[in-house]
Amino acid sequence: MKFAYSTIACHEWSLDQIIEKTKEWGFEGIEIRGVSGEMDIIKLPEFSLKNIHVTKQKFTDAGIEPAFIATSCKYHFPDKSEREKQIERTQKYIELATALGLDSIRILGDRIPDDMRRQQVVPYIADAMHTVGEFAAKNNIRLLVETHGDFVHSHHLVDLIDKADTEQIGVLWDMHNTYRVANEEPEESWKLLGNRVGYTHIKDSQPYPNRFGFRYRLLGEGDVPYHSMLKVLHDAGYQGYVSIEWERLWMPELDPPEIVMPHYLKVLRKTVAKL
Repeated sequence: MKFAYSTIACHEWSLDQIIEKTKEWGFEGIEIRGVSGEMDIIKLPEFSLKNIHVTKQKFTDAGIEPAFIATSCKYHFPDKSEREKQIERTQKYIELATALGLDSIRILGDRIPDDMRRQQVVPYIADAMHTVGEFAAKNNIRLLVETHGDFVHSHHLVDLIDKADTEQIGVLWDMHNTYRVANEEPEESWKLLGNRVGYTHIKDSQPYPNRFGFRYRLLGEGDVPYHSMLKVLHDAGYQGYVSIEWERLWMPELDPPEIVMPHYLKVLRKTVAKL
C-alpha cells in the first residue's frame, strides 16, 4: 500500500507549496484536486499540455508521484448537450493524465435528479461513460467511479459500471462513504467492488447533527472501522494508493492539513505495519 492525500485539504496552496509540504510529511503521492484555489485544474498554466513537462519534472525532482487526478466530471444531466460538454471535459483530463504519466482519474456517477427515477437516469450516465471509456482506452487510462452521491451503495455502482460495458471503468472506493453513508461493512463493500477497485479514499468521522450527518475527525478519534478497512485491502494484496480526503473545501472549520496529514500518515503506517 502507498499513501497519498487529496489537495482538497489545501486547495488554496500553490503547486510548489503542495509539493514542498508533501515531501516534508513523507507521502509517496499527491491526489490532485484543486491548486491555487482553482478546482478545474486544466484551466491552470501548470497543467496545460504545453507546460505539463515542467510540472512533471517538479514531481520527479521531489521524489513524489502525481498519484491521481480527482475530476468532477459527471454525466447525470438530462440535457444531452450538458452531457456532451462533460464528455469533452473528461477527454481533456484523460489527455492531461496521459501527459502526466498517470494510469487513472476519477469520474462521478453523482446524482439522480429529484424529478427522475434511477432507471431513467442510469442508462444515459452509462452511455456517456461508455463513450469516455473508449477514448480512455486509446490513452491507457482507467476511469474510476467513486462511491459517492446517489451511487454510494456498492450494488448501485456495480450496476452502473456493468451497464457502461467497458473494461476502462473501475472503482474509486471511498471507504468512509460506503460505511458511514451506505451502512456497509468494509468486507461487504469489498465483496462487491474488490476486483474493480483501483484507488481508495480514507477518513474518520462520527455522527453529528449537521447537513452531512457526520463530522470528520482525526484518524482514531471517530468511529469508522479504519483498521478493518486496511485489513481488507492488505488481505486482498492491494498495492495501490490509500488517499486521505480531508474535505476542507466544504468544511472550512476542519483542522488544517499541517495538523491532519502528519497524524493520519503516522496512524496509517503504524496500523498497516501490524497487519
